[in-house]
Amino acid sequence: MDMATTATRAAQARSKSAARVTTRPVAGRTAAGAAAPAKAAQAVTAGVARRDAAAPRSASAKTPAPSEQATNAQAAATPKPPKPTRMGKLLESIESVQAPPKAEKVAWPRWKKILLWVVMLMPVYAIVIYIIGAFYFLPYELRGVGLNKSFTTHVQSMAGTFAVPDQEGVFLQTSLKPQSLSMIMQYNDSSLQPPVNEQMTLAPTGLKYVLIRQAQVSRPTDYQIFPLGSTTPVNLTAQRVPASGVAIIALSMPNGKPWAKGSYEIVVPEAGLDDQFYYCYFTITS
Repeated sequence: MDMATTATRAAQARSKSAARVTTRPVAGRTAAGAAAPAKAAQAVTAGVARRDAAAPRSASAKTPAPSEQATNAQAAATPKPPKPTRMGKLLESIESVQAPPKAEKVAWPRWKKILLWVVMLMPVYAIVIYIIGAFYFLPYELRGVGLNKSFTTHVQSMAGTFAVPDQEGVFLQTSLKPQSLSMIMQYNDSSLQPPVNEQMTLAPTGLKYVLIRQAQVSRPTDYQIFPLGSTTPVNLTAQRVPASGVAIIALSMPNGKPWAKGSYEIVVPEAGLDDQFYYCYFTITS
C-alpha cells in the first residue's frame, strides 16, 4: 500500500515538473508570435503609402504628349504593306539580276511625236475614207447601177469575129471592130435590176455578141438570157470562143437575127464550185 502510494506520488511529481517546463517555452513563443504580426502589418501599411505616393508620378510619366498621341494614331491608321509572297520574292530576285539598269528618259522632239500619232491613227483614216466613200456612192447603189451603167474596156485580141476582153466580166460586143466592147455591171441578186434609163441601151441590130469571160466557165447552155418579167429564156446560140488560154462564152441571136425590143436579164453561173448566179441587164430600143 505504501509502495503504491509512493509510486503514485512520484508520478504526479514528474508530471507537474514536466508541465512547468512545457508551459514556459510556449508562453515565450506566443509573445513573439503576437509581436511578429504587428510588425508585418506596419510594414504593409508603409509599403502601401509609398506606392500611393509614387503612383501619380508614374502615371504622369507614362502619359504621352499630344504630338506623340497624334503620331501613334497616324501610325495605327496607316495600313501595313502586304507581306511579300514567295513568288514575289523570287520575281524580285530575278529582276534584280536580269533587269538592265534603267537609262535616263530622253524627251522626244515634237516632230517624232507627231509622226508617231500619224502612223498610229492610220486605221482611223481608213474608216473615215470608207464612210465617206459609202455615203458618196450610196445614191448609185440605191438605184442599183453602181458607179456607171457601162464602161469601155480594152480588147486583148480577136478570135475570128469575137473580141477577147483583157479582164473577166460580162461584155457587150456592139460590132465587129475591136474597140466596140463595153463591160456591164454585175449584181448578185435579180431584185437589184437597175432602171431602164441606167442600163446599157442598144439598137436591135447593134448587139453582136454577149461575151462572158471567167476563170473557169460552165457549159454554154448554162448561160441564159430572159426578157424582164418572163420566165422563158430567149432562144440563143451559145458557144465557147476559140481563144487560146482564155475561157469565154459567147451568146448571140441565131443567124444574126435582130433582138426584139425590150429589157433583158443575163443569168451567169459563178465560176468554180459555187452554186450561185449573178445578173446583168441591158435594153434594146426600137
